[in-house]
Amino acid sequence: MAAYQQMFADAGFPEPNEKQHFPDTLIDALVISRSQTGIAERLHELADARFEETMVSLVQTPGSVSANDAYRQLAGVQCA
Repeated sequence: MAAYQQMFADAGFPEPNEKQHFPDTLIDALVISRSQTGIAERLHELADARFEETMVSLVQTPGSVSANDAYRQLAGVQCA
């Protein structure tokens, strides 16, 4: 865990103390919360910026497609 803490600190996001929350700028840098098209566009931007690793975790909301279908749609795979 210390490696992650150092990585964030090196990027300008020191670990908050007990009375602080993570800054909005850190959340904005880590979380993509948009439409499906907006998410796909942001992932392409990250790829174009030569990010070597990107982890994608979808959060389902009521009435949304299944996580598997959402992953397939983001990847451009036809869903049955």
